Amino acid sequence: MLSIGKDVIAALDDSNHMTKSIKWQSAALSALFLMVAGSALDALSLTGNVETDFALAEAVIVTDGTAPDVGLPGRPEWASVTSGWDIKDFRFFYDPADDSLYLGINFFGIAWDADGDGNPSAASPTLAALGGQDLADLGGSEAIQIEFDWNSDGVFDTIAGIPGMTPKRET
Repeated sequence: MLSIGKDVIAALDDSNHMTKSIKWQSAALSALFLMVAGSALDALSLTGNVETDFALAEAVIVTDGTAPDVGLPGRPEWASVTSGWDIKDFRFFYDPADDSLYLGINFFGIAWDADGDGNPSAASPTLAALGGQDLADLGGSEAIQIEFDWNSDGVFDTIAGIPGMTPKRET
């Protein structure tokens, strides 16, 4: 498998939820797709387990570090807990037969389980007591996305992922 470099930009949004985006250089992406398009491709089967689904030799893996780096409040009960917002890597697979690009986002823990308690649908009592949230099913403003700047102009051309809830506009 091929691992290529990237710049990771992490920022907290207004709701204090972590968002991550990756800014790509178009030359690196062009080289990537030329390499993948010229290889013999295996079938891609999607089960929901990113490490298994993208275990093909042709899959490209872009890591977001070698260890969890999304913090939780400095409390003893969270000393060995991993937040479900901690991204391990992004995995890509291009299928030239149907001109499709597949993307898998691989997490260190259970995806979007903010407090790492094994339940991505509710906050643990400890997190709730601190005023924290762990919204169910990517609720509210929670979102997971990757943004592509194909022409390196500083403006994202494609955004893929699961959007956060759009607030209703007052009329």
